[in-house]
Amino acid sequence: MARITGALAAAVLLSAAVAQAQIPISVGDIRVVEGRSGWWSINIPVSPAGPPPATITVDYTILSGSALSGSDYTAVPASGTLTFPALSIAPQYIPGVQINGDTLDEWSPTLQQDEVFFVQLSNASAGGVIDKGRGTVNLIDDDHPTVNENPGVQFLAAVSGGTAATGQTKLQWRVPAAQVQPIDVAIRWNTGPSCSFPSSTTAGAGTTTGGIVAAAGAVQTWNHIPSPTLNLQYCYSVFTIYGAGPTTEIAQVKATSFNATGTVAWRYYSGATSVVPPTVGADAIYTVDNAGVVHALQRGPAGGAWPTGWNPLSLGKPAQSRSPVVPMRVAPTLGAWRLFVGTDGGGVHAVDGKSGQLIWSRSAAFGTALPSNGGAQAAPAGLFKNFGGNNDMILVGTNNGPDTFYALNPDTGNDIASYSDAGMAQITGMAVVDYAGNRAFFLTSNSPAVLYGVDLGPPLAANLTLATLLSPNPVNCSPGSAGSAVLRNNRLYFGSSSTRICSVDLLTGTVYTAGNTGDGAVKGFVWPDRRNNNLYFSSNTWVQAVQDLGASFNRLWSLPIPNASMVLQKPGSDYIYVGNGDGQLIQIDVVTQFQTPLTLEASGVQIGAPSLDGGYDLVIVGSSTGTLHAVRVPY
Repeated sequence: MARITGALAAAVLLSAAVAQAQIPISVGDIRVVEGRSGWWSINIPVSPAGPPPATITVDYTILSGSALSGSDYTAVPASGTLTFPALSIAPQYIPGVQINGDTLDEWSPTLQQDEVFFVQLSNASAGGVIDKGRGTVNLIDDDHPTVNENPGVQFLAAVSGGTAATGQTKLQWRVPAAQVQPIDVAIRWNTGPSCSFPSSTTAGAGTTTGGIVAAAGAVQTWNHIPSPTLNLQYCYSVFTIYGAGPTTEIAQVKATSFNATGTVAWRYYSGATSVVPPTVGADAIYTVDNAGVVHALQRGPAGGAWPTGWNPLSLGKPAQSRSPVVPMRVAPTLGAWRLFVGTDGGGVHAVDGKSGQLIWSRSAAFGTALPSNGGAQAAPAGLFKNFGGNNDMILVGTNNGPDTFYALNPDTGNDIASYSDAGMAQITGMAVVDYAGNRAFFLTSNSPAVLYGVDLGPPLAANLTLATLLSPNPVNCSPGSAGSAVLRNNRLYFGSSSTRICSVDLLTGTVYTAGNTGDGAVKGFVWPDRRNNNLYFSSNTWVQAVQDLGASFNRLWSLPIPNASMVLQKPGSDYIYVGNGDGQLIQIDVVTQFQTPLTLEASGVQIGAPSLDGGYDLVIVGSSTGTLHAVRVPY
């Protein structure tokens, strides 16, 4: 029998460890000046983090963004495979990518950014693992006067409040990476209820310059010191200065300083004119404005500023009026927290919840498989193993005909499976996932067949086959609905467009309905009280409560609240919260129906659907002015 020495045993163990090692592979981000004549080649590097013990491969795909294939760049082939030899740490370069050096002015003053396209990695072979799978190629436009090398301020936002007893306002922005470093930033402001934005570095009542310039491409901040006057509106204009003068693209935001020791902890001014209902994640609060910019805010009573390392991202299209999916770890090996957002251009997007970096996008504009005649319309939902599901996937519906329900890979955005039915109408709400049954339910609009249920396939399957359920499907609770269903105790609750509340018993398939006030559609979803069988919901001019008695509903109360938002209950309490069209957030005691209004903004401003930051007892609510308010509750 052969004798194994200590040295030989160590060598065997080392060999086994090397054989099992997974080498991280990353694609680089590059910035190139576009040029003004002819086509020219670029090299996009893909690199291993260390020498692979054996040959490994990885697939790549070139995806259009705001830069389009054929006019701004070409990629032949548009996809392929890269091979990394054993024991080599040399990068491999994606071949056949060329840039069109044109003379068109392609700088976007709306997004304040140059054109981009992307490289997506996938399918690393054994021995390799994808670390950074999305690379961005930024084409610096050299045809725009002054901005080709002197870009302006991006993503200006303001936050007021904090823990100070006196008013504070903090401005935050980013200057895009550029070939020329700005030498200074000028901030000017006017004040008053209807103040105007200063139009130059010599206009405005107040001004500051000097000492507030960070590196181009980095987040910059400025605190208004001395503190601005309490409860007075300020109109700020921010200019970057490049020696000869300020850039022609300036950024502007309004903010009102206030004492943060009261009911409102802080206010965040997005710089836009509206924001979707916020989502409270583990590390931050997220929202998307009507220009398509994704914002993240620090949680807590002293929050509201951008988290460390966050860079706001422009998706180019507004979100679909619904909250993005709460970020969660969908790729544990990568340590990635993802935010999934749907935009009204038919796209689905995955965003890094820590940095704001775009990971992948699915839409017709990106040349991928979602339908070209509208693409995704539903707000994305998710089924995740770490929430008790069998498979990781993103669920989204479309307005394609016949309408289709998709399951997407959360890491890449690629199709896992889809289900189509000619009887379905447009799917606009978010799917609800029954984790125990490995199935999902979604509502369709403009159809008597309102509720569909879909079997999400076998556990841990690599390729799922979506199928409708064997139980009654679809469920008729006409007319249609654009909202989302809610699952509780094997019962699904949802509202119709005629203020009808519907309940489906998932064990028997029995449908129960309540009332028809003629007050328009139930807004968004029905909120179940987890302590009892009560349900709260809003319509055009009413907030209502009903009791689910099993075989029937009992109407408990109705309160007239014009332009009511969706409702929110603080779990375990007697309080629900709803915004109205008069600038108020209203706290309602569900036992006594006593209303306590809190005026957040001027009359005529719509306060949107509230969200709860339960760890700090804060309600976070947005408005039609693009402002987020953090309110201490109960008040």
